[in-house]
Amino acid sequence: MHYLWIILAAIAMMWLWALWYWPLFGKQYMKFMGYKPEEMEEKQKGMWMAYAMTFIFLLITAGILYHLLWALEITSYIGGIRLAILLWLWWVVPTMYGFVSWQDGSMGIFKIGFFYQLIWIILMTLIILSF
Repeated sequence: MHYLWIILAAIAMMWLWALWYWPLFGKQYMKFMGYKPEEMEEKQKGMWMAYAMTFIFLLITAGILYHLLWALEITSYIGGIRLAILLWLWWVVPTMYGFVSWQDGSMGIFKIGFFYQLIWIILMTLIILSF
């Protein structure tokens, strides 16, 4: 197992998450969630545990993705992208849609997360295939 690539993939996903939910779509996300900027400052205090758990889950996800790529003998970027899209359609899209539709029904939140999930699973796959 190539632990370095798994760690790098998880780190890259943290960077993508920070970029996606802060400068790119942060204001829209706050609007859809009904948060005010003052509330966000308070919510950010003590977020280290959420960041740490997110990183741990990204490591687990990267490890599982590595094993799937290996078990299916996928070595090309095209094959990896196909697998990433299939995993996204099979697992992420229905799960996200169900979660959002049963919470508050905001399709804005769904769209922001929908495309983020697609990009990160493809990017993580490409990083892992780079070893």
